[in-house]
This record gives sequence, C-alpha cells and structure tokens, in this order.
Amino acid sequence: MKNKKIKKILIVIGILLAIIVITFMVGFIVFMNDVKKQQKEDEEQVAILDAEVEHINKLIETETTIDDESLKIKTTGDYAVVESTIKEHMKEWQEIANECSMLLEGKGLEDVLTIEDIQQNDENFSLSKQKIATQRERIQTDYQKYEEFFDIEKTWGKIEDKDIPDYYKELYKSYFQNNVTLEEQKSKVENQKQKLLEELDILDKIADFLSNTRNDWRIENNTVTFNTQENYNQYTSLIDELEKVRESMKDL
Repeated sequence: MKNKKIKKILIVIGILLAIIVITFMVGFIVFMNDVKKQQKEDEEQVAILDAEVEHINKLIETETTIDDESLKIKTTGDYAVVESTIKEHMKEWQEIANECSMLLEGKGLEDVLTIEDIQQNDENFSLSKQKIATQRERIQTDYQKYEEFFDIEKTWGKIEDKDIPDYYKELYKSYFQNNVTLEEQKSKVENQKQKLLEELDILDKIADFLSNTRNDWRIENNTVTFNTQENYNQYTSLIDELEKVRESMKDL
C-alpha cells in the first residue's frame, strides 16, 4: 500500500517535471524565435540605415543638394532617431558648406579693386580695405562654423540628449568614425580657407601699394598706368600673384 502511494507520488512528480520541461522548452523556443526575429529586424534596419548614410555621403561628394526626398526617414523605432539625427546634421553641414563655396567663388569681392572701385577710393583706399576686412571676417566666421562640424565631440553630442538606448547612440557615432568622405571634406575645407585668406592678403597688398604710390599712377583707358617702370613692374607682379591664387582656387 505504501509502495503504491510512493509510486503515485513519483508519477505525479514525473508529470509535473515533464510539464515544467515542456513549458520551459516551449518558452525557450518562443524566446529564440523572438530573438531571431529581432535580429532579422535589426539587420534589416541597419542595412537600410547604411544605404541612407551612403546616399547622403554620395550627395556630399558630388556636391548635390540634400533635398526633401533624401531627408525622408526610411527606418523605424530608435533607428529612425539615429537616421534623423544623422541627416539633420549632414544637411546643416552642407548648407554651411554652400555658404563657404560662395566665398570661394568670390562673392563679396566682385567689385574690389576694379577700375570703378579704385576711382571711388580715397588716398588711403579705405573703401577697398573695408570690403576686404569685411570679407576676411565673414570667412573666419563661416569657416569656423564649417570646421566645427569636424569636431567629433560636438557631432556625437547631437545624439547624447536623445532618449534612446546606448546601442543606438554608439551606432550613430560609428557612422562618423573613420568616415572617408568627411576626412576628404575636412582637408578640402582647410585648403579653401587658406587660399581665400591668401587672396585677401594679396588684395590688401595691392590696395596698400596703390595708396603708397598714389602720385605715380593714373587711370587711362580703364587701365592703371604708372609713370615709373619699377612701380609698374611691382603692380603687375602683384596682379599676377593674385591671378595665380584665383586660378588655383578653381580646383578646390
């Protein structure tokens, strides 16, 4: 009788253990399926994000405007936060780059030291020198903003205040680490700024030279004509130097 009771207890225990094992296995299978499903979704989202970032990089490389269509968010969830932050950052970066490109094209210097400008100046060439000084300040301001976009800490700071898990923040940062496109643009920016400031330095020299030799030249047939060969040679040398710098800027 006692053995029968023990046997029944063992059977019950066995059944319970079997139920527990089955429940665990079912739960484990469901869990693994969820993990695999999440992994697949993550892989799909990362692939979309990779493609979008590559597209934005190509637009920057080819100096093509990042339009509204390119700014549309293709990912979902926290990936969308990463994508949106990247695109907003790069769009703002491109807008400042365009402002700097206008400087590179000579915007703001079109009439500096033209014949008309020379004729309008006083003996100290205050008008031209003021235009040059204004352009120099604009270059320093715009390019400072431009260069700040290459400050990795500031770039990463744009994602830090987002209410998303650290995984997504690190994912955002990864797109700016060893980014060849940005490294090439950084080098390009440094060259542009150097050439622009070099151009202004030469314009300053020309203005000073014309001011210092005011009694040795005149405007004749829309040309600056010097009385002495030495001053003429110095003037043409400065003009040649200016043209060389401007010609080199066309390749930037």
